[in-house]
Amino acid sequence: MPPSPNFAAICAALCAIIVACLVGHHVGYGRGVTFQKVEDQKQFDKLNADLAKQKADAGAKYKALAEQALASAQAADKFKNQLEVVREKSRTDLDAYRRSVSGSRLFFDSTQAPGCGHSSGSPQSGAQLPTSPDATSRVELPPTLREALRELMDIADDVSLNYRACYGWAHRPTD
Repeated sequence: MPPSPNFAAICAALCAIIVACLVGHHVGYGRGVTFQKVEDQKQFDKLNADLAKQKADAGAKYKALAEQALASAQAADKFKNQLEVVREKSRTDLDAYRRSVSGSRLFFDSTQAPGCGHSSGSPQSGAQLPTSPDATSRVELPPTLREALRELMDIADDVSLNYRACYGWAHRPTD
């Protein structure tokens, strides 16, 4: 028996439906992928724009901080130079003072009679010796003691200068 004409029409309709489904699926899938790509690209563009804005903001902040660091370094150099000038002037003045007092003699008033006790000092030339226990005489310090006191004075001056420099540095204004 030959196939019925309805069978051929049914097969043709079925093939047409299958082909239509496959073409529809293929077209729909393609459009879906394209739509998804467009949506993904929008998100990537937004993220890239945000990232570019963050980079620009970070660059501006970095530039401001770099300028501030440079200004701070320049201020520190200026302060250091000023400190060196002041320190050098102080040393020059102190050296001049030391030279001016290096030849001077040191005296003290003593109630002890010259030549008594362990003192190697000598009375000032032309000074009267004390005649009573309450009387005083002007006595010159021995050269070794005089030099030791001057060395101690020099050390104390150096310590004072260094302390002032350190104190000034530690308490400098910070802007």
